[in-house]
Amino acid sequence: MRYLLNTQNLHHYKGYYQKLLNGVMRIVTKLKTAPRSHNEWMRLWGSIQLRDIPRILIVAPSNHAVDNITRRVMELGFTSFQTGRMANWKPRIVRVGSDSKDPLVRLVSLRSQAERLINMSTEDLQRELSVVRKTRVEIEQALVLELSKLWKDPTLRGRVDIGNRICTMNDDLLVHKGLEGRLTQVIQVHTGQLGSQGRGGNARRRNNKGGARMSRGQLQRILEESIVGGAQLVCTTLSSSALHVLNKHMSDGVNFEVCIVDEAGQATEPDTLIPLQHRCKHVVLCGDPKQLPATVKSRSAKDRMYHRSLFERLSLTGHPVHFLDSQFRCHPEIYRFPSDAFYGGRVVNGGRNIAKFEKPWHRYLALRPLVFFDIGEGFGM
Repeated sequence: MRYLLNTQNLHHYKGYYQKLLNGVMRIVTKLKTAPRSHNEWMRLWGSIQLRDIPRILIVAPSNHAVDNITRRVMELGFTSFQTGRMANWKPRIVRVGSDSKDPLVRLVSLRSQAERLINMSTEDLQRELSVVRKTRVEIEQALVLELSKLWKDPTLRGRVDIGNRICTMNDDLLVHKGLEGRLTQVIQVHTGQLGSQGRGGNARRRNNKGGARMSRGQLQRILEESIVGGAQLVCTTLSSSALHVLNKHMSDGVNFEVCIVDEAGQATEPDTLIPLQHRCKHVVLCGDPKQLPATVKSRSAKDRMYHRSLFERLSLTGHPVHFLDSQFRCHPEIYRFPSDAFYGGRVVNGGRNIAKFEKPWHRYLALRPLVFFDIGEGFGM
């Protein structure tokens, strides 16, 4: 799953970065004279900066499955190629929905990220805002330097390393601007500057005609919307993909490049349709209809095929399915049985040396890698 996410992220960001660099080249080529100040350069940058970053929505039927994917990405990150070398990096990820029991996943849960800012003291918020603002200005200065180089020397405009630096600075700038905005909002609420009827320039002041102070719940919703808007990966369950914080962005025109449904064979068709409301341009269903189906207790519903997944229905109607036929985990005797019984003998060994699977006790019949015992009778505990 991580490799699939990695590939999808690289594919969609490649087009995103190409649009960004095309805008850069268009600007520096048309400029007759260089902008006189930092602010003029940044106004030009604002005219080409793409607001809507590529986002991937990852969903699964259970919280456990979503947490596993989230943890895996957090631990191992993604891999990309920059100037011919492999580089490892951590995407911006947010876990939407129920609070995870996994302490690592809780670090990126939507609620935890918002509550961390709300619970900070005004002094700590101002201190962090100062650091974030300073870093943002440094990124802008470095970006202006690269843009001025491209304007002065046309021979540099095809340099891959400069393009990579500009794309990286674009990402860093978006992150710091988003965090700067969230910190500013919390400070304004703490100091009574942000009212309950709005935010930013339209906010009512508490000391202006007695405007009501924004409630904690209102502030949390605003922060959560901002966090989701800046995330590259949004992980949630099928049912939680209908939450307001995601629907709000859908109505604002923010959508997902691709929706990836893990364990799609264990979800009913109506459940799988829930995340597709987000105007996803592509959908990838990952699962195995030969394994555990969706849990449906109603016999009447089963008779009407309610337990059948969208994955299974599409595959039965002849939709192309990419079958992963190589296994790397178990002894050949173990995978050979399900391969022959359920998959028409299509599963093969993934290249691992079979001798590595062999153990000394395998010479005993009762301790072979795969043994079936015929139990004539028994009792439950």
